[in-house]
Amino acid sequence: MQAKRSLLCTYLKTGNSGTISDWSLIGDGFTTNSISYGPESEDLQYINQDTATTTLKSYKPTMSLEGVIEMTESGTTSKTYTLDPVFNYVNELRRSRNISNESELLIVELYTGTFDTVNNIYTNCKAQQQKVNIQIEEFGGEAGDTISFSATINFEGDPIDSVSTYSVVNTSKRKLISSDNTRTVTYTLTNITATGQPTKAYDSIDLNTTITAGAGYTLPDTIAITSGGDTLTVNTDYTYNSATGRIKINGSSIDGNIVITALGVSA
Repeated sequence: MQAKRSLLCTYLKTGNSGTISDWSLIGDGFTTNSISYGPESEDLQYINQDTATTTLKSYKPTMSLEGVIEMTESGTTSKTYTLDPVFNYVNELRRSRNISNESELLIVELYTGTFDTVNNIYTNCKAQQQKVNIQIEEFGGEAGDTISFSATINFEGDPIDSVSTYSVVNTSKRKLISSDNTRTVTYTLTNITATGQPTKAYDSIDLNTTITAGAGYTLPDTIAITSGGDTLTVNTDYTYNSATGRIKINGSSIDGNIVITALGVSA
């Protein structure tokens, strides 16, 4: 089995909130993103030796970045365009020609982690956080084609952090997960079980779980769910199927710890 390129995720720090949401995936619109480590070595051979010794002296890593503009169009009579956050960040550097820019990269290796099939996430993935500067190479493109650009990202010194691990949602957006947006899921159940169901939820990510009636009981017509202490509304914040026990909580309604309460009905 070969590791696919999608299992190596690079994030650019595009925000300053101090939370995990500051990191934006280099993904949609980007066709090339690879690292050249630029090793420098020295060969040394004494007159009494038949074979030289090669000593590795340093690395000078650079990352190539190539892509096209990805944007979202909205409005009818008056249209507005929202740019991909990574391109928007790089485009501001291009426009200002800021030669003293300081940025940060987070490179996460999904193939080093463990895949959680219940929550559909890669957990404990090894990562490297690195200070960089970005130099714009080309911008524009051929007539009639999409706007394209290329840039070189220069690594500055040693990694800031190569010890921490991260969890990443298994979707094309590869959303990062940390303690900032991880919530506990608690089941307060009477005559009902939820064996093997998720005990964690994540902001902005749908949660799917199932409850099962105990022997001699049936599932109730309604249940109660709270997020961060606030009561959620059925068919708005979540859906519940009393026949199958399936529950889906909308990611947009998850902003705190989840409590699911259900009472079995005597058959």
